[in-house]
Amino acid sequence: MMSKETQTTFICALGTFLEWTEYSIYGYLAAKISALFFPQIDPRTALLATYGVFAAGFFARPIGGMIFGHIGDRYGRKQALTFSMALMGIATFSMGILPTYSQLGFLAPALLLLCRILQGLAVSGEFNGAAIFLVEHAANHHKNTAGSWVGSAAAAGMLCGALMVSIVTKEGLPQWIWRVPFWIGSLSCIIGIYLRRKLNESPEFLQFANDRLRAPLLTTFKVGKKAMIQTAAIAAFVGINVYVCNIYFSTFLITHLKLSSHNALMIAAFGQGCVAILIPIFGKIADKYHCGRALILFGLCGAAVAAPLIFILTEYHSIVLLLLAQFIYALFNGMSSGHLFNYLNALFPTQRRYTGITVSWSLSVALFGGTAPMISQYILGTLNWQYGPAIYVALSAITAIFSMITLSSSKTRDGSILVHKRVN
Repeated sequence: MMSKETQTTFICALGTFLEWTEYSIYGYLAAKISALFFPQIDPRTALLATYGVFAAGFFARPIGGMIFGHIGDRYGRKQALTFSMALMGIATFSMGILPTYSQLGFLAPALLLLCRILQGLAVSGEFNGAAIFLVEHAANHHKNTAGSWVGSAAAAGMLCGALMVSIVTKEGLPQWIWRVPFWIGSLSCIIGIYLRRKLNESPEFLQFANDRLRAPLLTTFKVGKKAMIQTAAIAAFVGINVYVCNIYFSTFLITHLKLSSHNALMIAAFGQGCVAILIPIFGKIADKYHCGRALILFGLCGAAVAAPLIFILTEYHSIVLLLLAQFIYALFNGMSSGHLFNYLNALFPTQRRYTGITVSWSLSVALFGGTAPMISQYILGTLNWQYGPAIYVALSAITAIFSMITLSSSKTRDGSILVHKRVN
């Protein structure tokens, strides 16, 4: 029989897993979607347009962050997480039944854009919200481990998305089979919503039930600028690193190394599988040795060096070396993420934590993470600079390091959760 804390962790992480499975399918299907929805233009431009739609979904995330952040801080973490999952299910199912360009003409990519925007709104309330919820539920000596399960679940969801896409892109299958991952993902949301209704509200949120801020966003902008900037810098790195070194990496293998879609996606899935395993391991290390901040900084430094190496290894056209490249990506991703969620929680007081983290994260990921595959494709396709995307990742890691060193207060250097008084 699972303990209450374990049950809460499982249900919350399961929801994150399901949402990120759905959200990542589009990225892994980019090559297929470009041919179905933008066949009237040349393949390189079509892929650029597909990544443009990918980026547009991210530009909806700041709006979603404001909406779900307000719900989470005013009405409860549980409410925000349930609504975000319902919206994700609707958007993903709609994407799975969309007519293609050959059936509907220019209206098809317009509807694709709308569905992606709805997905962006939904996921903005999920990723950080689930981490906040779990960290607030956990005992003090388990907070890093609890938060790490959200990052692990997101990586596992991306792994599942990559595996499903690798199956449906095999040669000889019916043309419509690409829709199946979207259908499966949307139907699984029903299970997630049912399970989340059984969760208890965060005890830290309930502690301030009679002392909630009327406008948490305005208060955060007024007194929480340093925390928001630091969160945004870290989020920019996370987004750029994941979308360049894993999702775009799989497309790079298909378009530049002429690897089959199946093999490229299996390599990307291997990388995300390693991330899913490594994040909670580093979360446990952070809890045991109280070295979370050092792990984040070491992971960021490692990622800055590793990103160029990952693309250098592609020159040898070896499957073994490509798998090694993804393991290197996973190692420093896991190292920088194991303590990350507890660290971010410590930057904001409870009454405006959901708003502060989700809005800062969503704005940054919209500007930098969501555009990363499009920028990478432009650098490679137009400028013909193979190592440009890797340099982009390295610069984002250096920026995150600088923000942590210069903007962290002494109270948050160990990443421990503090009991905050209300900010008037």
